[in-house]
Amino acid sequence: MSRDDVKKNPPGEPKLPWRILGQAFPFHFALDRNHRVVHTGASLARTTDVRVGADVRDVLSIKRPSTVPLDYESILGSAGLLFVIARKNGAMMLRGQFVEVPEHGMLVFVGSPWITNVGELQALGLTFSDLALHDSMADLLTSAEAQKQADEDVHRLVATLERQREQLRKANELYKQNEEHLERLVAQLAEAKRHAEDTTAAKSSFVATMSHELRTPMNAVIGMTSLLLETELTPTQRDYLDTIRASGGALLAVINDILDFQKIESERLDLERARFDVLSVVEESLDLVVTEATSKGLDFGYLADDVPEIVVGDATRVRQVLVNLLSNAVKFTAAGQVSIHVEAHAANDSEVNLVFSVRDTGIGIPLDRQGRMFDAFTQADASTTRQFGGTGLGLAISRRLARLMGGDVTFRSVPGEGSTFRFVVRVGVADTPQKGIPREEQVRLRVGVVEASPLSRQSLVSLVRRLGHEPIAAVRPDGLGGERLDFVILGGRSREDVEALRRALPVPVARLPMVAAVPLGAGDVPGFAVRVEKPIKRAALERAVARVVKTINDEEPVSAQRMVTLAGPRPLRILVAEDHLVNQRVVVLLLQNLGYRADVVSNGAEAFEALRSRPYDLVLMDLQMPVMSGLEATRRIRAELPDRQGVRIFAMTASALESDRRECLEAGMNGHLTKPLLVDELAHALEGVPRIQASQPPLPQVLDRDRLERMAIPRAVLTEIVDIYARDAQDRFKILCESAERRDHDQVSRVAHALAGSSANLGASQLAAMLRVIEDNANKGVAPRGLERVEQVLARTVEALRAYGAAEHGTGGVM
Repeated sequence: MSRDDVKKNPPGEPKLPWRILGQAFPFHFALDRNHRVVHTGASLARTTDVRVGADVRDVLSIKRPSTVPLDYESILGSAGLLFVIARKNGAMMLRGQFVEVPEHGMLVFVGSPWITNVGELQALGLTFSDLALHDSMADLLTSAEAQKQADEDVHRLVATLERQREQLRKANELYKQNEEHLERLVAQLAEAKRHAEDTTAAKSSFVATMSHELRTPMNAVIGMTSLLLETELTPTQRDYLDTIRASGGALLAVINDILDFQKIESERLDLERARFDVLSVVEESLDLVVTEATSKGLDFGYLADDVPEIVVGDATRVRQVLVNLLSNAVKFTAAGQVSIHVEAHAANDSEVNLVFSVRDTGIGIPLDRQGRMFDAFTQADASTTRQFGGTGLGLAISRRLARLMGGDVTFRSVPGEGSTFRFVVRVGVADTPQKGIPREEQVRLRVGVVEASPLSRQSLVSLVRRLGHEPIAAVRPDGLGGERLDFVILGGRSREDVEALRRALPVPVARLPMVAAVPLGAGDVPGFAVRVEKPIKRAALERAVARVVKTINDEEPVSAQRMVTLAGPRPLRILVAEDHLVNQRVVVLLLQNLGYRADVVSNGAEAFEALRSRPYDLVLMDLQMPVMSGLEATRRIRAELPDRQGVRIFAMTASALESDRRECLEAGMNGHLTKPLLVDELAHALEGVPRIQASQPPLPQVLDRDRLERMAIPRAVLTEIVDIYARDAQDRFKILCESAERRDHDQVSRVAHALAGSSANLGASQLAAMLRVIEDNANKGVAPRGLERVEQVLARTVEALRAYGAAEHGTGGVM
């Protein structure tokens, strides 16, 4: 070996043709099995920090194949692949292959930089002389091809952008067209909405006008018929007049149906939230159709177990739906049974769902008409020879009322077998103060119930249990089985029934008090201590039991229900303002029957002059009169006659819209009587009118004297009412405060609404106004403020009400 060879290949360095390798691949490098660099090309050493002896993993990394790590064994397994290696601290990337030199235990990377243009070459500090010849030409060719490809890509991109710009221009034009179309559509919708509102207002006005025009003659028809029935008549004449009055009532019911339907359609129907007795509403509903049911010989009654006694809701609307469903059931049932089954299901902590099921054994509903039963003006019998009348509005109104009250009306019917209409309404739970003698202190009687009708028998058993007694039920008298009884309720009243009862009972029947349960209109029943009419009602049975207890104990029973009798006619000075001559006559005659005389004027201007010349206690004011309307006359009276502010002014109008009622009150009227006038309603209104006196004892500002006087409640009764109100108001105020702390705005609104209503009913105007502000704020999500002030006013209100009740009896008290 020559000296030159030793210099080129120092001891320990592999004897490879590095000079030739370096000329062909100036960027080559070799690594041993320990990953150490043992040789580098000149260009690689000059442009990178790859040095002999360095760990190749510290300075280089493999980019492709990405799955191969930079270690000897992994590279050896992929030696045939193309590798891309990058500097860790630089921008240069190398491409090439690894070649194994097994006799020296090394791998040699042969490749060159990945350069696509001259700019990259210069950026790395290289020249063409640093590259192998074939690599430089290949790179230049590749660079040219890449440039060409880039130009084509740019052209394609520009073309794409042009197309997108054209599409965007068209989209903008379409957007502008759509925007203009939308603006036109919004304008059309606004115009349609305005037209619909105008149409609705016109319809409401038309219905109100028609209601007035229809009710005005009905006032004369029903009023004069009622007055004529009070005179001496032959049986035939009385029968004719009864028919006229019944037909007038039916026509008035049709008018009311149409008016209710219009109110619901225009969303002007207001629901009340007040306490009412569930069973009383059911029994009142039965009373309204019991005559027709009795005339058909129907088994008629109700069942109500585990139903709360007092709830909070709109009793009038509940009764309206029940009467409608009962009327239909009786109308379409020729024989068999019509009944109401009442249940209660808890909805939440403060509300229950009352479920009324009205069942009948009538003709049922044809299958082809069942899907349209709740459509307006639809009837089950739509043939031209209908046996049954009606407007077809009843079920439509009933369902809409039920849904307004948080429930619904559904039905199930089998043609030829009968129908069941299910009416659900959501009501509030009310605290029920205990009445009368506590249940544990009552005398528990054993009551025999003999009744063949399953409905009447179950109803009697349920009512007897409600009264705290023990019923023993049987279908026939001999079914009592010799039980020891305190008295018997006998559904049959024939001589055979009495004889069977005598044989069945262990004591002589003459010594055992018996109650006869008889159909409506039946006469007295000899041999029976008491009689009650079917369908049996709670209050009637309670009175019957009280009379039986008197018979058993031979002492005066405590009446189960206190009857409050109001005073007779007061010497009131009454003015009637009415332009219709027939209506003038009707009102004057109705007043005469109640013991009153009245002065009559024909328009509002005359009413104003009459009041200016002399004092009156009451003015019955028609609204639509010539020269000056009733509303305008009332406003003038309130504004220009300060010494007549105590006069009560009641509107007389055929319009029954709630908006008309509000307008009357806003004008300064004190009440609202709907034509046709009924003597009971007129008497009730007169009972609340005080005679104007020279001076009145002062009341604190927390109370409204006019409201209290209009109620005309005897002070003894008022004291009891105030006690109930005080307990209820304190409980509700506590719930109000707790709900406010929880930020339960819905509960705050409900409690404030209920307490405001009960307070306003007792004339607590200041407290009611404060609670309505709390209710309005709660509906807006605003927490109540000033609850301490409300509590103070509540205490003052209760104190003032108690003082007002005591003052009438001379018991003192601070007003």
